[in-house]
Amino acid sequence: MNRNNCSEFIWQHYGRIINKNVLYWGNSLIKLNKIKHDLNFLKTCKKEKLILKFVRFHVTSTHAVYKKAIHQFYQNILTDEIKYKERQLTKAYHIPSNFHKTNYNDINKNHFYMFEKIFEKLILKKSKNWIVIHNRKFESLRTEYNRTSDDPNISSTDLIKNYSKRKLTSQEHAALINGLDFVYHNLSFNDKDFVRSVETFFVSLLGRCTDKYDWEEKDIDENTIYNLTPEQLQYAAKLRSISDRFKRNAIKELQSYKNNHKEYLSSLRKLAQDKSIYITRPDKGKGVVILDLNEYINKMHEILNDWSTFKTINHDPTLKKENKLKRILFKQATPCGSHCARLYGLPKVHKTGIPLRSVISSIGNYNHRIAKLLAAKLQPLRKNKYILKDTFDFIKSIKKLNPTLLKHRLVSFDVTSLFTKVPLSYTINSILDKMYGPEHYCPKFIKVKSDWCSKCLNRHNMKILLDIATSDTHFSFNNLHYQQHNVVAMGSPVAPVLTDIFMIHLENKLMDKLKKPGALWYKRCVDDTFVIILKKANNRTFCIVHRVNRPHSDQIIALTAKLTNFKSYVPIVSLDRDNQFLRY
Repeated sequence: MNRNNCSEFIWQHYGRIINKNVLYWGNSLIKLNKIKHDLNFLKTCKKEKLILKFVRFHVTSTHAVYKKAIHQFYQNILTDEIKYKERQLTKAYHIPSNFHKTNYNDINKNHFYMFEKIFEKLILKKSKNWIVIHNRKFESLRTEYNRTSDDPNISSTDLIKNYSKRKLTSQEHAALINGLDFVYHNLSFNDKDFVRSVETFFVSLLGRCTDKYDWEEKDIDENTIYNLTPEQLQYAAKLRSISDRFKRNAIKELQSYKNNHKEYLSSLRKLAQDKSIYITRPDKGKGVVILDLNEYINKMHEILNDWSTFKTINHDPTLKKENKLKRILFKQATPCGSHCARLYGLPKVHKTGIPLRSVISSIGNYNHRIAKLLAAKLQPLRKNKYILKDTFDFIKSIKKLNPTLLKHRLVSFDVTSLFTKVPLSYTINSILDKMYGPEHYCPKFIKVKSDWCSKCLNRHNMKILLDIATSDTHFSFNNLHYQQHNVVAMGSPVAPVLTDIFMIHLENKLMDKLKKPGALWYKRCVDDTFVIILKKANNRTFCIVHRVNRPHSDQIIALTAKLTNFKSYVPIVSLDRDNQFLRY
């Protein structure tokens, strides 16, 4: 007999209840040893002053002066975790001993000692795995600790990801650590504004102490004469001395900042002049990402080589399209001084190979203003009971769940390339049907537009505007011009609205298909979807593929999902032993 057929052997010889007791005994021994290993790991980290990832939180560079206090807070969190593990260990000691006594009296002694040996072997095997994992973590944390101690400018939560061949100096690192949105403030002391502010403050304290009221007119050259008492003059002299002292200290402080800023600005200019690198921000979160320029351009060209989505054009049609749009629009959305949209890529640093997410910067483009107006107009069509606004809305929805659902399984959906897979013509027709109803016979049988009914005329005009705001988008990249077709341009104000409307339409069609395999609860935020399905559902990855408008479109929306337990989502929601929600 071995540990694989141990449960079957106990069931046959002793029954179901004793089988459960023996299994609980084995699991409690494994849990006890796991807590011991974790506790030793945490204590070693505290002793060596290693900062574990779960105790860290993001701190802006402006709070770098509080570095010691922040590290002390990290240590306090780690100390609390150690105390929590010690309490767990105390509880865990009693459970195996109770099961040990119970099973010793219920089963044969030979079988009892055999089970003990099986559990010892199992614990020894698991202990080896735990030690390997902890040693790997120690190696990573110690390397990071040595690197941060050698260079004080590098934070333990470094926001700069350098994937280029260029090695940053400590000065360049310090200049970039503030982020790409950081603005160096003016270092010259504005004497006039300071004097004006001090005088205004003093007058507001005194109240009216002149011969004229504020609303009375006076000559430009006429001086204001204040009638002050000796006590007020004394306080005025004190305020003058305080102001002078503040001014002297401020000028000294600004001078010290000026020297540092000169060094930082010099480093930033050198980085800007280096044409072999490309500096940008990551796709998700904050930070700075540095890539080799050739690698960046090659990855962008890989995206642009998808001829089903992009095509090259020989000229910039911005002015031509702007004039065309002016003829059919009112003043609020009439374009003026438009320029060509620009394509850029954001590195996905959380994925292997660092792929890029293509984004079109459409601000200032000829159709940007009309896209903003249409996005506001279409907002009512986005409302749906399945949509989540943000993470906090997701937490509220989870907390309101019926406790009986917690025994089932949580499925995480991900829509593959949502923005580039939304079929425009299909989505636009769906929007028009929701706004104006089915298309009438007017366009087919009446040639003169002025004779059409108001509904058909409005539908036709809206379709023209939606086509201009979405499908008729061009942009430039690397001194070449491209035309995007058949997909929603990521970066356009109307893009998230159209994708939500299409996903709502798709969900209404597929909801019955989701309920058949056992979907009990469904929520979605943009392209991330959570579904609770029956626990008895097949434990495999499943995919629902819906081909939209099959005769006229090649676009496929694929929803892939992986089945998992609620315990896999501990970083999102914490549960207690009774599966009650505790905290986010």
